[in-house]
Amino acid sequence: MLWASLGANLLVLGLAMDEVGYSKASVDSILVMLLPLLAWLGVLSFLFYSISVGRNWARITFGVLFLLGHIYQFALLPDFFRTQSVVRGLLVLIEPVMQIAALYLVFSRPGAQWFRR
Repeated sequence: MLWASLGANLLVLGLAMDEVGYSKASVDSILVMLLPLLAWLGVLSFLFYSISVGRNWARITFGVLFLLGHIYQFALLPDFFRTQSVVRGLLVLIEPVMQIAALYLVFSRPGAQWFRR
């Protein structure tokens, strides 16, 4: 589920880039937007890989980062649906739902026991 949420993130990013025009100013703004997002996706990929190989610190780190990052996102979700396309809105909604389900699985039994082996 974590990898699928990363794929949803990439789809949102692709849709956002598609909606921006391709003038010189927009290419610069795309780069300004794209570089931090790609760095963040790299961090998420590393955490998801570490979780998949059983690193306990990775699931705790991702849980904390999820809580810190998504509190604000959930507050902005209604505005996002009003200002963005429905497809992007659904992808932005689906991504944290998949991550919540994955967090439940890695913090409840038997997932939590697997990390303690």
